Amino acid sequence: MRRLPALLACLLAAPAWAGDIVGYVANSQTSIDTFDRWPNGIASPTPNGAAGFVGAGLNLSGIGWRADNPTFAVSLIAAVPTADPSAPAVGRYILGAAHVGLGTSVTFADNLGVTHTYAVTATQRLTTNGVLSDILIGRLSANVPSGDGIKPLPLAAVTRTTAVGLEAYAYTQNAAYGSTRRQLGLATIGAVQQVDFGPGNSPTVDAVWQRDLNRTGSVLLTGGDSGGPLFTRGLNGETALIGAHMGVDAGQGVSVSSFLPEAEYVTQLSQFMGVDGYQVLFAPVPEPTGLLAVAVVGALAWRRRARFTVPSSSPAAR
Repeated sequence: MRRLPALLACLLAAPAWAGDIVGYVANSQTSIDTFDRWPNGIASPTPNGAAGFVGAGLNLSGIGWRADNPTFAVSLIAAVPTADPSAPAVGRYILGAAHVGLGTSVTFADNLGVTHTYAVTATQRLTTNGVLSDILIGRLSANVPSGDGIKPLPLAAVTRTTAVGLEAYAYTQNAAYGSTRRQLGLATIGAVQQVDFGPGNSPTVDAVWQRDLNRTGSVLLTGGDSGGPLFTRGLNGETALIGAHMGVDAGQGVSVSSFLPEAEYVTQLSQFMGVDGYQVLFAPVPEPTGLLAVAVVGALAWRRRARFTVPSSSPAAR
C-alpha cells in the first residue's frame, strides 16, 4: 500500500482536473459560481446564490466542520422520535470518518451565513461484521435548537443495488482552488462494495465512483476530504445523506465514501440514537439515471489506497 505523503504530493502537484473537479479553473468566477458552496470562503460562509450553482435548491446547512480543524467536514443526521416518527426531525447526531475523528466541537452555518458551534459528548465507531469500520458517529450535548436554522440531513433510502447509477454530490476542498473554499463535485455511484485499507484495517461498505474526465464537474477526492459527505437529491428536494468520504485510488481515478444505508450500519445507528429515544429519518430518492460503471469499478484490485488525512506540513491543513 502506498503511504499517504507521497500520494498526496502527487495530487497537489497534478493539473486541477486530475486532483479534484473536472473543468474547475482556480480564481474563475464561473467555476466559483458553479461549484463553490461559499463564494467568499469558509471565513464568511454566505451560501452560493448563483442560478448555475450545482447545489441550487439544496439546503446544505447540515454540512459543517470540526471547530478545531475546519479542513475536515462533518454531517448532521436527521432523527425523529421513535415513539412518533411523524414528528419534526431533530439534529443531534453527526457523521464523520474514524481516521480523522470528530473533535470535541463542530460548527455549522445557517442559510444566512451565521455560524453555530456545538459540543460533541460521545462517539462510536460502527463495525462491519464485528470489525471496526471507518464510520464514526457522534452525539451532541443537546438537540440543535430549531431557531438556529441548521437543517439535519435524512439518510438516502437506497440499498447496495438501488444506489448503483445514482447521481450524487461529493463535498470537497482543494487548496489549489483557495484554502478557505469548499466545493460540490459530481459523482455517479458505480458500485457499493466492501473496501479495506489492508488486512483487518477498517473494513467498510462503501459507495464507489470513478472520475469521468469527459464530464465537467466530475470529482476525484483529494487530501483533506476525509469525513466530508456524499449525498444526493431526495424526491422532495431533501439533501439526502449517503456517507462520509474515506479513501482514494488516485491511479485508477476512483474515490470511496462509506455507505451508511447498509442494513448493518442502520441497525447500529438506531441503537446509538435509541438511547435518547430517536431513530434515523430516511428520504426517498429518484431512480438512478446515471451511466453505470460496475464492470470498471468492480474489477479494481485496490492495491493503491490511501486515506485523506492531511499531514500538518501540508498547505491544505493550515
